[in-house]
Amino acid sequence: MSPRWAGRAAALATVLLTLALYPALLRFDQIPYSHDGFVSDLFSGELPWLVALGRQLRAGHWPVWEPGLSLGTPVMLPSWLALAVFTLVPGPAAALDLYLLLMLTGASLSAWVAARRLGASCLGAMLAGVAWAHGGVLSAQWRHPIELNVLVWLPLGLAWVEPLTRPALGRVSALVGWARFAALVGWVWGAGFPQIAYASTAWWGLWWLLRVPWRALSWRDRGARVGGMLGSLALGLVAAAASLWPMRALSQLSARGQGLTFEQASQLSLWPRALLSLFWPYLFGDGRDGSYQGNDVFWESYLYCGALTAALALFALGACRRDPRVRRLVGLALVALLVALGHHTPVFGFVWRHVPGMSGFRLPQRYLCIVVCTWVLLAARGLTLVERWLSLKYDANGRTKVARVLALVPLAVALDLGLAQRRQNPLVPAATWLAPPASARTLRGEADLGRLYSIESPMQHMAVFQMHHGWSDLAAHHALREVIGPNQNLLWGLDSVDGYTGLALRRYSFIWGIFGWRPNGVARQLVRLEGQRLLTAPHVVDFLRAYGVTHVISPFEVRARGFERVASASPRVVARVREPVPRVHFVGRGWPSRLRTQEAIQHMISGQFDPRAEALLEVDAVPAEVAGVPARVAWRRRGPDEMAAEVDTDHPGWLVFSEAAHPEWEATVDGARAPIVVANLMCQAVALGPGRHRVVWRFRGTAGREGLAASALAWACVLGLWCAGAYKMRRLLRTL
Repeated sequence: MSPRWAGRAAALATVLLTLALYPALLRFDQIPYSHDGFVSDLFSGELPWLVALGRQLRAGHWPVWEPGLSLGTPVMLPSWLALAVFTLVPGPAAALDLYLLLMLTGASLSAWVAARRLGASCLGAMLAGVAWAHGGVLSAQWRHPIELNVLVWLPLGLAWVEPLTRPALGRVSALVGWARFAALVGWVWGAGFPQIAYASTAWWGLWWLLRVPWRALSWRDRGARVGGMLGSLALGLVAAAASLWPMRALSQLSARGQGLTFEQASQLSLWPRALLSLFWPYLFGDGRDGSYQGNDVFWESYLYCGALTAALALFALGACRRDPRVRRLVGLALVALLVALGHHTPVFGFVWRHVPGMSGFRLPQRYLCIVVCTWVLLAARGLTLVERWLSLKYDANGRTKVARVLALVPLAVALDLGLAQRRQNPLVPAATWLAPPASARTLRGEADLGRLYSIESPMQHMAVFQMHHGWSDLAAHHALREVIGPNQNLLWGLDSVDGYTGLALRRYSFIWGIFGWRPNGVARQLVRLEGQRLLTAPHVVDFLRAYGVTHVISPFEVRARGFERVASASPRVVARVREPVPRVHFVGRGWPSRLRTQEAIQHMISGQFDPRAEALLEVDAVPAEVAGVPARVAWRRRGPDEMAAEVDTDHPGWLVFSEAAHPEWEATVDGARAPIVVANLMCQAVALGPGRHRVVWRFRGTAGREGLAASALAWACVLGLWCAGAYKMRRLLRTL
């Protein structure tokens, strides 16, 4: 067999060995369930979000707005791969399983290519592929499919940038190489997880900077190299504009728009002892059962990649200590480690203050991905050295026997990781876990269903996590579906005022809390659990009515005025709001609200505020109006980002749309643009005079649509450069 075909066979064997550890995924009817003590980041976070985006695309809507979360939230697109899979594959479980299989395949091939590029044998590259795909970093991030799609390509970037460091770099090779690198940069930055994309790009760029033989190049060649790198990075970032531009626009309106303090950025730094998990898993406990002893996040610092992997990496460190490539690789990994240690060393403080972009990220632990990737590549180099040393020691027959024995090393690593890592991603039957619970079935049968408010559902998740020792008892977590936690409502076609997104509008964060769970939200001051009691403000029903809430779910009876229990088979209390306010309604009285937000909240729960007839408006003054005027309002949502209403009234007033205010919303009244004012602290309203009117609200989504256009143009340029370079290279080879 030729070396080329032997390499292809080894790469295929690496993929098959990687996929063999999770054969249940091939049935496409399982979902992984993990819980981090707050909520399941997959089941209560990204899976429903991806399902909702796929549903919008199948309905013919380009997703720029999602009305089912957080009183409506702008869309930040995930990776193109995730978007395509969840749009084209029917069924959430099948889409998720296919996506995970693609991620495992990509991770194994990415590490295989990088190991081969850095001089490892096929056997060493197999070890790298298996150890990277099932190492602690990737195994612990199945809960974050979007982050996973950035992590898997980390080694590949190192492999693709390495040819661009050669002393003699022809124009054709450079054209293909820079186009390929731009495509990778665009792919990882477009995946929607900028922190890992930032770390990856910085690592690749520093590796390129250290590897290029600058002294041997002329000034012209140096300029060409620098221009190629800068142009490739710029083209890649523009290719990711469909994700980056909406994210940037939303960040300016979010709680993070004001930036992070050093204390916030470094709060969750790596616990130094967690580094020992490189050699032995669960040495200081396990996050899955709440036994972890560290003061950081277990799933961000779990590093185990196999005992043999650790031994071979240490061997390579000693044997290759004089190799310039190994020394530079290890040096960059040490810098990443010092950054991950956060406040434990002064390095993170220096980087946070002086390196552009670093001040916008938290969780320094995430930079450990560079450490683990280096560790895996060193192990591949170590196995290669062992293979070469033994081949020199024995004759042909002995070398054959040694090769057979060494071939068991990747298999042994796979078995080791299969036993150690599978507990982090228990697979559960999708038909059981994704079926609507009794509470959801009850709500879907309600005639006046608007928005749902699940009272402190994340706190209930935390209580179950502590009482049942993590997710050791999956039956207890299955029962938690009745709570309909953050984002789970999207799975079953329900709207909720709660939501779990990476960036939330600043107004929403103040009223409902960041991610809807932290105790800094006003809502938690009005409705909260205390022991075995549900405490509510006297007139909390008026507060909920103002935001279109028609039903609540609670672990205890809701005894406040304005609620009535709904008969349900659910063990949770499902309560209906009496006399709810429709999503779009007409009010005859507007109160000018230049008060401080806290004072406005107090007015909303004072008992003197009736959201069915009046609204707090962020204007200096309003004309004298009469509360309780009759009006006929007929409305329907044409799509996620458009709503139309027919209003017939004999008096002037305000049409209130109980959806989150955002600068991208525009309204027309009888075809003419109408100004939108903020109502009830975060909703929208337009003024109407007497008569019959047609009002249309549209969310422009300018950042998303402009970003999509820029991405399409940039990807066309990338593909054009790549194809042109490949065509010229083929013609050049034919002339040789």
